[in-house]
Amino acid sequence: MTILNGQPDYYFIVLEEIGLFQLVGIFLLSYLLGAVPFANIIAHLKAGVDLRRVGVGTVSPWSLYQAVGLWPALLAGAADVVKGAVGPLLIGADHLWLAALAGALTVAGHNWSFLAAWKGGRGLSSATGAFLVVAWPAAAVMCLGLAVGVATKRVLGAMSLALVATIPAVWYFEGWPGLVAVAMVLAPIVVKTVVLLSRGTLRPRDLLAAARRRQSERRWRWQRRRSDPSTHLDSGDVSGEDR
Repeated sequence: MTILNGQPDYYFIVLEEIGLFQLVGIFLLSYLLGAVPFANIIAHLKAGVDLRRVGVGTVSPWSLYQAVGLWPALLAGAADVVKGAVGPLLIGADHLWLAALAGALTVAGHNWSFLAAWKGGRGLSSATGAFLVVAWPAAAVMCLGLAVGVATKRVLGAMSLALVATIPAVWYFEGWPGLVAVAMVLAPIVVKTVVLLSRGTLRPRDLLAAARRRQSERRWRWQRRRSDPSTHLDSGDVSGEDR
């Protein structure tokens, strides 16, 4: 064993416990799992829709919710959470930052999937899966944000606020090692957000306008159901303009 300053070399211990080839394999698997576009697969099977060509073009549960409906979006979100947890689980929380790196690779694979022509989502669900292993307070905050978002039908906004709230929560319960792990997982999300903003794809003004359109559509559906109870409209559908 390598000894540095009277202490065992941490990286040597890691390689002894996990193995170099196994570690590289886990990192590769993490990215490949992240690249599986579950939201787009479900959209294609459910409605024959390619999420890259609707809305803002992100392949995410949020876009799936807008294009198809709530339950398919929840299914895709659950799949993304699971894939985000696989790599960190295989490495183990004992090797916190290596597990966080595996989670970050999954998020990067989700955000830039070679299976979706290098497009993808924002990585919120995949990051939540990684947080379950490397920073449970962050996962708890994200799950709370999801619950609030589903209840208020403002999933993206609620989870985005929850993402910010993870920082004080992790600092309180986990300290700076947890913050570093969370920062590693969030790095691909920050990069993707900056890219979307720089391209004008993710402008707050446009998102607000889209939210107002959806609110008007829900109000119209509710009034139509009151006037004609026999009319059934799927609350997950959106207009062609919103798509």
